[in-house]
Amino acid sequence: MQKICITTVGTSLLTNYSRYKANGGISNIREYLFENPVKASAETNSLQKLREDHELEAGNKIILLTTQTEKAQESAALLKEFAEKRLLQKVEINTLSAWNTEGKISAQALSELTRKIVGIVEPFLTSVYTQKNVIINATGGYKALTSYASIIGLMCGLNVYYIHEEHAAIMTLPPMPLAWDYSLIVDYDEFFAWLSTGIRTKSEVDEQLAEIKQKDAEEKYRTIV
Repeated sequence: MQKICITTVGTSLLTNYSRYKANGGISNIREYLFENPVKASAETNSLQKLREDHELEAGNKIILLTTQTEKAQESAALLKEFAEKRLLQKVEINTLSAWNTEGKISAQALSELTRKIVGIVEPFLTSVYTQKNVIINATGGYKALTSYASIIGLMCGLNVYYIHEEHAAIMTLPPMPLAWDYSLIVDYDEFFAWLSTGIRTKSEVDEQLAEIKQKDAEEKYRTIV
C-alpha cells in the first residue's frame, strides 16, 4: 500500500533565500533550493531526512498542506518540483482556503483543516497496520497550523515527525493513547452534516439540539411502551 506523508508548508524557503541573497527571481530560488535543500527550507530538510531514514520510499505520496497566500503557494510549487525530481515522490498541493495567517484562527479554518486531514486518513483507519501508511511532517509552516495538524494527526493514531533547524535528528511524536469516538457522529449524522455546512449561531444550535432531545425522548417513550 502506498505511503502518504502530509507535510505542512510555510514560507521558510523564501525567508532563507532572502537572507542568502537580497534579490532574485523564481529561477534563482529554485537553484538555491536544489543546491542546498537542508539549509534552504524546513520542509525539504525534514523530507530529505525522512527519505534517508526510509520513512519515505520512492513512489510514495506527499501532500503539501498550505495556505492560499501568494508566498505560500510559490513555496509549495517549488517544493513540489524538488520532491518529485530529487526525492522521487508523487506530490499533491492541498490548499487551505479558510486559513488566515494573521490574527485569530476561526472555527471555520479549524474545521477545514480537520476535514482535510481526516479525509486523507479515513481510508487507512481500518487497522493499526494501515494507519502506519499515513504520517504527518509538521516541521514547516505557520506554527498554529503545524500545532493543530499535529494534534489531529496524533488523535487519528498517526506518527508525527518534526525536525528543528539546529538539530540533525528528526523527532517522532507517537500517537496519543486516545482516539476519536465516532458513535455520536454516526447517531446524529444529520446534525453534524448541518453543522459543517457553515458557521452557526448559538441560538440556531440550541434550537437544533432541542429538537434532537425531543425526538430522542419520543423514541425512548415508544421503546418503553
